[in-house]
Amino acid sequence: PKSCQADISELSSPPDMPRSQTRANTPLSLSSDLFNGAISPGPLKMPRSNAMPLYTAEVTQVLASHAPIIGRGSIGPRQLEEFEYKALHFFSHKNVEEAKRVEKVIYNIDSPEVRAWVKENDVELRKLTFAVFMARLHALVLSSD
Repeated sequence: PKSCQADISELSSPPDMPRSQTRANTPLSLSSDLFNGAISPGPLKMPRSNAMPLYTAEVTQVLASHAPIIGRGSIGPRQLEEFEYKALHFFSHKNVEEAKRVEKVIYNIDSPEVRAWVKENDVELRKLTFAVFMARLHALVLSSD
């Protein structure tokens, strides 16, 4: 309908510019105008990789028979305590022996800093008890605040 075209064409002109100086006389077509460069989406802003996450990491565990996971985001004492509690529940449910506990959860923390630390210290970390591993993980995470 004509009234719809008029409304759309009014949206295509900046409010402070007279309609005669804009493309307001033609209806806005997203399928052609947006992709042929007539409408600029503006500059893309990519977050820096070393920027502090804007959200808090979540600790998830689908079932007691699955190891817990700390997702992307900011990790603090609450997330570490929840991860430790759920890991202990998982170890109990699956009867995981102490020597294998760190190995079962070491790759379940999706933080770039923790991944780099694990990659650099993998062999040494796997030799630790779970309690000592968690103490070192607390020290690493809390020292980066």
